[in-house]
Amino acid sequence: MGYKEHNGVHNALPLKRSRQNRNWTTPTREGPPTRLELVAKLKVSSLRKYVHAFDLDISPNSSKEDLTAAVQRHWSTQVIKENEVLFNLAVAFRKNASNTQL
Repeated sequence: MGYKEHNGVHNALPLKRSRQNRNWTTPTREGPPTRLELVAKLKVSSLRKYVHAFDLDISPNSSKEDLTAAVQRHWSTQVIKENEVLFNLAVAFRKNASNTQL
């Protein structure tokens, strides 16, 4: 497999040859979207609420692009403790299940 080169820089994704057109193509990333990709899909109102909730150093009246960049920077600094998240999720499910059985 070759690697696509653009402006002298090799792409990290290997090239795949398509059977239909016999051209080399870069495969698309599969799987769920990343956290940063999810931020880009948020509405301006949600970005403003996030900025307010976490007291980010940006005006809430900034453009969507600026708000998105600020939220992405903030998200990229956050550490997710998967075990803690899963434990809290299990506790919430158990609590919700016991409340619905009453």
